[in-house]
Amino acid sequence: MVMKTLQGSRGVGVLLVETERSLHSQVQLLYKIDPFCDILLQEYIESDYDVRVIICNRQIIGAMKRNKVIDDFRANASQGSKVESFVLTDKEKDVCLQAAKGVNGQWVGVDFFPATNRKNGEPIIIEINHSPGTAAISKAIGEDVGKLVLKELFDRNIWKKSASECGVLETLEIEGAEMTAKFDTGNNTSVCSLHCDEHEVKNNKVTWKTDGVTYTKPLTREVKLAKPDETRPVVMLEINFLNTVYEQEVSLDNRGQIPFLVNRDFMKRANLMVNPSRKFMLTNIKNEHDNDK
Repeated sequence: MVMKTLQGSRGVGVLLVETERSLHSQVQLLYKIDPFCDILLQEYIESDYDVRVIICNRQIIGAMKRNKVIDDFRANASQGSKVESFVLTDKEKDVCLQAAKGVNGQWVGVDFFPATNRKNGEPIIIEINHSPGTAAISKAIGEDVGKLVLKELFDRNIWKKSASECGVLETLEIEGAEMTAKFDTGNNTSVCSLHCDEHEVKNNKVTWKTDGVTYTKPLTREVKLAKPDETRPVVMLEINFLNTVYEQEVSLDNRGQIPFLVNRDFMKRANLMVNPSRKFMLTNIKNEHDNDK
């Protein structure tokens, strides 16, 4: 079998285990050096070469064939393997992209052994490398992979940031008025929803009253609901949450206790993850009664 330390790179920390006795001794040696070392064991598969696929932002940048080093079982370019460009089949592309997606990899190298029937057979995934080198793949495909990846990652729209955990109820400001909002992950409607006591649509403008205050905004559009069977006006409002202002489409209706319902689109924009068992994790309670609603 093949034994790997998960912290290794460039083929260092990849060991061939040929007997059970050598397995015990090698594990003892590794744990003597690092008592907290993570170890992975894999079946040894005989092959003359493997393939590395570089993926960035769920797009294949390139692929290379890495021939096995003479008198070695590894095929790492850093260990002396000769590399060359490799044309992937549709099946291989699909499996490698799924592998990268499976670990939520934004920038990874997927290593695999091709199937005997490359068109329809399932390739054997060896590992998914979170810090692949770029020198060998650049040489193989004739392009500077580092520059290709940097160009891709300069696009801020693909950046991934850890979501902030919030409660099912939080406080926010809408057009300067502070109120309690319910963050509903099941709400996949195209708009958020704001409570109003009454409203009127006239000359493409909407006038409504909330908590005794009258507002007027241009009518953006109308949304048709199946249950209840009604049409609601939609306006564009400024929502201030955690000192960030969002312009958001909001429908008006008589909501009752909790004045504002947040949809999934807003939560995605604000990069929020809702903990349904908690309330007011990020903000303060607007008034003493809100926590009981």
